[in-house]
Parts: sequence; structure tokens; C-alpha cells
Amino acid sequence: MVKNNQVEKGDRISLHIDGNITLGGLFPVHRRSGTTENACGDIDLLPGYQYLASMLYALEEINDSPDILPGIALGAKIYDTCRSQTIGSEGAKEIIKYTLRDENGIAPLAGVVGPFRSDVSVAVANLLRVFNIPQVSYGSTTPVLSNKDLYGYFLRTVPSNSYQGKAMVDVVRHFGWSYVMTVYSPGEYGERGMVKFYEEAERAGICIANKKKLPSFPTEEDFDKTIQELLEIRKKNFRGKLDAVVLFCIQRDNQGLVRAAQKVLENGERFYWLASNAWGDRKQVTEGADEAGEGAITMNYIEGEVDSFKKKFLNMIPSLNKYGRWFEEFYQETLKCKLKNSSKPLDYQQECSTNKSLPQDLEIGPVRVVINAVYAMAHALNNMHLTLCAGQRGLCSDMQNLKREQFLNFLKNVSFPDASLDFNVTFNQNGDVDGNYNVLNFKKVEGRHRHVIIGNWSGALNEDGNIQGNIRLDDDEIVWGGGKTTTPLSYCSKACPARKITIPEITNARCCWRCKGCRSNDIIMNNTCSLCGKGKIPDTNMTRCLKLPVVFPTWNDTPAQVLTGFISAGLIASIATAVIFIMQRKNRIVKASGRELSVILFLGVILCYIAALLHFVKPQATICGAKRFTDSVSMTACYAPVLLRTNRIYRIFKAAQKSVRRPTMISPLSQTFVALGIIATQCLITMIWVLSKPPLSVEYYGYKDRVILECSTDDFSVAINLCFNVILMFISTVYAFQTRNFPRNFNEAKYIGVTMYISCSVWVVFLPCYLNAADSIWKSYFLCSSLFLIGTVTLLGLLVPKVLLVYFGNVVEPSGESTLTCTMDDKSKSEHRRDTMTMGS
Repeated sequence: MVKNNQVEKGDRISLHIDGNITLGGLFPVHRRSGTTENACGDIDLLPGYQYLASMLYALEEINDSPDILPGIALGAKIYDTCRSQTIGSEGAKEIIKYTLRDENGIAPLAGVVGPFRSDVSVAVANLLRVFNIPQVSYGSTTPVLSNKDLYGYFLRTVPSNSYQGKAMVDVVRHFGWSYVMTVYSPGEYGERGMVKFYEEAERAGICIANKKKLPSFPTEEDFDKTIQELLEIRKKNFRGKLDAVVLFCIQRDNQGLVRAAQKVLENGERFYWLASNAWGDRKQVTEGADEAGEGAITMNYIEGEVDSFKKKFLNMIPSLNKYGRWFEEFYQETLKCKLKNSSKPLDYQQECSTNKSLPQDLEIGPVRVVINAVYAMAHALNNMHLTLCAGQRGLCSDMQNLKREQFLNFLKNVSFPDASLDFNVTFNQNGDVDGNYNVLNFKKVEGRHRHVIIGNWSGALNEDGNIQGNIRLDDDEIVWGGGKTTTPLSYCSKACPARKITIPEITNARCCWRCKGCRSNDIIMNNTCSLCGKGKIPDTNMTRCLKLPVVFPTWNDTPAQVLTGFISAGLIASIATAVIFIMQRKNRIVKASGRELSVILFLGVILCYIAALLHFVKPQATICGAKRFTDSVSMTACYAPVLLRTNRIYRIFKAAQKSVRRPTMISPLSQTFVALGIIATQCLITMIWVLSKPPLSVEYYGYKDRVILECSTDDFSVAINLCFNVILMFISTVYAFQTRNFPRNFNEAKYIGVTMYISCSVWVVFLPCYLNAADSIWKSYFLCSSLFLIGTVTLLGLLVPKVLLVYFGNVVEPSGESTLTCTMDDKSKSEHRRDTMTMGS
């Protein structure tokens, strides 16, 4: 028998069903008032009243079944929560009062089915646990209720939002989104659910652009403002693209946001929504704003219609109503008509027919979770009855004095077939069922917008208590807003191009950055520009340093090969000339040329060529030291004899003009010792340089593509080392110029003059080129060239003419009159003629 009782407070009503064992029921038959927690709103068509109807259906099915609780009828005390913590708590208190009644014949209370909303369940659970009343919710998903230390009497037939948070993160990852905006409702459902999403997003490397919490009672203006804020955040993300919005909102707030988006967004702008199960497949969310909601991806419990319930529910008519006023409200609101004799007629002009059933295409909510909750209670009671009553039909004394602490253990371990799906319902260690969701896409199908299943997600707790999930989506079935089939992008910053690293921003550093280019000689290691060491260069991928090629003047270089050819020719010519000199050493012309100084000249020329060739040998400490000596000493060996010859000519001629006395230091032996002394001076200068700055081979890293192996020298030291030779050359040139017009047998001064003039030209060209050379390789080429030219000019100007004169020339005996213009006695003339022939013509 069903009877309606008026609740003491206001005009709220409750539904009482007699039975041997009573189940409490808390359902959102009405919506909450838009302004206060303490008042109810309109009838909740979906899913509110349908959830209530499904519990009544389940009770009838159980009571009619011979297999469950034989001889025992389940009754109920059902209260409307109006989705309010306050009103829901009042219903819980009424249930608690019932358990405290000390009257004979009162059916014991086993537990409570409900409530729906998470915040209402938390408030109710805090009351029920004090009195050890088990509770099975069919809709509360807040993770806080999984804490068995606080909510040990709470179970549920829907998965915790811990699963949904993980599932939504897996959806975000599936679409490749790394940066999303979020909006959530206040209360246990929205806040706790979004916290779980944030936790899972953090683990998955997904960044959150904003964390928008809606007011408790948002107005249309609040929703508009929220959409404007989302637009501003998107505009500020100038380095990336931000279109994805994750919603963890109650149904009312989802609806308000979608309608606000429809109004605020212009010129084809849109957001791509990812919403929790409070949106699910509910048409009311997008009613009147289908375009703004198009493309939304929503989560929903695994669908499964209970056909027998649907058939029975849709065939209900007012004339056979046994559930009183609540059904009358639902019927009138669904058909938009007014029941004439209703206890609460609605304000519609059309009158309802009492024999007309509900529309056959009426959307049915996911009532299987409610039916599962009722059956969980029933199967637990049945198992308890089998244990305590030993097969006795009806209530035994132990069941009559039902101990709810004992009943809780049976409830936790229950297992039974799902109301519509092919698996068993069981509770895990947290009193939850495993997470199973359908993933829906709100899109236009055959001209109408519908929620279409595009995949599913399933998850369970592993041994460590962490959630392991698996997602399966059919991307080909997804249609985004505006009919697009390409997955939209949502990221903060693009990946930096090659040769650049990321500089994280202060906020959301994991996903937001700016790009910074590395230097040309850097490699990128762990997102850091690391300079390659000296002599190294990055590879094309900038991941490792490669050694630069070490270069120096070698025989394989074209300039070196050209110079080597000329030097070889000069060396052969100088050796050939020296051989002729040796062969003709008794010839008057060879004797007259000054054999001792000629030997030094030959050695100087040959040493110039050898010094030039040393520049094409790989630099080493010994080679570098040898080059310091050969470069300078070879030139000194060329200039010292020339200086002494020009000085001797000049002094003899000038002395003859003034006196018949022979000048000092003009004998071959003295000239040789002086020449060796000059060369020794240059050796001393070079030795001081070697000792003060020991020669080494060093690497020069001034180029990006090569390393130059060179001798450790500097321009100043080289200049000082060569300065002595410049002085010798300058003095020789001065003497050569002053003796240019001396008579016939002093014509060698003209050869010396030409040689010195050319040598000066070599130095004038060499010094600027050497000092301004790009690197030591070119300096080696210039120095090598100058050594070759100086040696060759000396060979051709001072030595080769003697050979030509030996073979092709005529020697004219000098006469006193033609040689000297001054008056001499015969003895003086004879002595002077001998000196002249000794010096050379």
C-alpha cells in the first residue's frame, strides 16, 4: 500500500511504501531554487523524477521476484532533496527519526538509496554515519566520499570523479591538447571533480590556462562575463592557440555557459567543450543554443536502457497514478497541459487527458544506476537472510532486529548482474564501482543535433590504489563545431625551431615558453645552449660537438706547390752556380770576386730556400725554433757580405782620393770574420727571442670552420728579429747608391745597387702584406715568398753574373788613368791595381 504524507515543513511531501524492511530514498524530484538553498524549484523532468520512478520500479520487481527475499517485502520512505544540501539533510533527519521510533511492528530500516548530488550526499553521509546507516548513492561522484575513514557507510553505483578526472585527461591527451581553460561549479561535484582533473593533468603534463569557479547562484550576467573572460585569455595566448574548455559543472551551469556562448561569440568564434557527465547526453544543456554546443565532447555513464522500465514508465497514465502529486507534476510538465483534479495543477491552458500515456519518444535518463543501487540493497539483504535465517521464509528474529553494521559487510561484498549491461556490479575497497564511461560528441545528424557515442573509457584501481584507464575513440566519427572534422589545436607555445631553446614563462612553464636562438658554436643539451670547446663545432642537429679540421701550410696546398716549384728551381740553380764556382775556383774572375764572402753568400741563398721550405712542414716546437733561426740568419748571410763589399769599395775609393795608404780591414780574412761576426749578432738576437719566448706549436681558433696550427709568434717579435736585417739592407743600399758611378773595375757596385733596390722593393711589399695577413697561413706564404725572392735576387744579382763572365766575358786590365783620377807613383799604381783585381772588377 502506498500513502502520501504531508511533511511538516512547508508543502513538501514524501512518499511512503509499506514493507517488512524499509529502504530510505533521497531523490531530486524538483530542482533547487535559483536564489536560495532552502526552497525548491520546478519539477526536474530529467533525470530527477525518472530516478524516483526507477526506484519504485525496482522495488516492485524485487517484491514480485521469488528468488530475492522470499516472503519479505521491501518498503520505502522517499524524500525530495530539491538538489539542496539543506533540504536533503532534512530528509535524512526524517529517516533517522524513523529509526529511533520505539514502536512494535515498525519495519527495520536497512539503508538509504541516494542522494543524487555530491554536496547533498556529503551532508547526508555526515548524518547517517553517526547512526550506522548504510547509504548507496546513484549519482554522487565526488572523490571525497571514497575516504572510508570519514564515510565508511557510503557506497555508490557510479564511479568516483577520480575516474572521470582521469578519463577527461585521457581525452585531452588523445586530442593532443596541452593547454586548456577550465570552468567549474562550486560544491562537491564541481570543485572536487576539477581538483582530480588538475591532479591528473599535472601528471600528464597538461597545463591549465585558468581556473574559473562560478558563483553558487550564477546569473545570466555571470555566465556572459565568464565567456568574455575566456575570450580574453584566448587573446592573450598570442604564441599559441587556445580553444579547448574543460567543464566540470552541474547541469544548470553547463546550460548557462552554452547559452552565453551563443550570445557572446561572434564571427564564427567558438569554443570546443569537454564536459563531465553533468552535461552527458542531456538535451536541456544545449536547448536553444545548439550551435554554441556543437562539437562538444561529453562524458556519460555507460548507457544501457532498461527496456522493461521504459515500457512501464511510458505507459503510465494519471488515472492509474498511485504515486500521487509528484507524478501529476511530471505528467503536466511533460505534456504541457493541466490536470483538472490535480493537487497541484500547473498553469497551462490545455487540459490533460487522464488516459493518455507519456510520449513514446520521451528521453529516458540513465536509470540503471538507480536500479543497481536498489538491487545492491536487496541482494545484500538476501545474502544476509540466507546466512542468518537458514532458508526460513520471511523475517527471522535476527533479521527483525536488523543490525546495520552487519548489513554493511554484506553490502560491501555483494555481486549481482547489472540492470542492463553484461557485467556484474561489485564494490571496490573504496565502496565505488569501477569507472566506465561513454564518450559522446554533440553533432548534427540528419539535420538534428544529437549526442552520439564516439568511444568509451574504462578504468579500475590497481594494486597501488592508482587508476589505470584505457580510452578508445573513433576520430572519424567526430564532428567539431562548424562541421569541421579536423581536430582543433589547443596549446600555449609552438615547438621552437632548430637551433633554438625554450625559455619557460613564469606561469605554466611546462607548456608556455618563448624561443631563444643559440650561438653558432653552441649545441643544445637539456634545453640549454652549451658552447662547444675550442676547436669544435656543432653538428647539423646541434646535438654534439665535432672536432674542426686542423690546417697549416702543407705541400698539398696550391700556393705551397707553386712556391715549392720556384724554390726548387732556385735551389738547383744556386747549387749549380756553387759547383761552377768550385770548379772555376782558380779562375781570375772567381778569385777576384772574393771567394770567402762568396761562400757565405751561397750559404745565405741556399739557407733562404731551405727556410722557405720549412714553412710547409707541420709546426712543432723544433720546427718552429728552426724557422726562427733560418728566417733571420739566411737573410743576414745574404746581406752581410753585400754590406762588406759595398763598404770596402767605398772606403778604398775614398781612401785613394786622399792617400796612397791602404784602408784597414779589407783583406779577405778580415772581411770573413766581420761577416761571421754580423751573422753571429743575428744569431744572438734570435737566441734571446727563443729563450725569452720558447717556440711552440699552438692552435688558433679564430675561424668557425677550421683550426690553424701555427708557431707561437707575434708580429712584434718577428719585427724585432728581422729589424737587424732591415738595417743591414738599408746600409748596403746606401753604400750601393754612393758607389754607383765608380769606374770600370768597380762596376760590381752597380750589380749590388740593383740587387739592393730590388731587395728594398721586396721588403716594402712584404712588410704590409705580412702585418695585414688574415692568418698565419698567409703570413707563412708571404714570408716564404720574400725569402725566395731575396735569395733569388741575391743569386741572380751577385753570383750568376760571375758565372756568365767566366764563360762569356772579356777581362780588361784596368789602367791607372782609367781607374783613378788622382796622381800616383808607379808603386802605388801597382799596389792599387793588385788590390783592385783582388776585389774584383
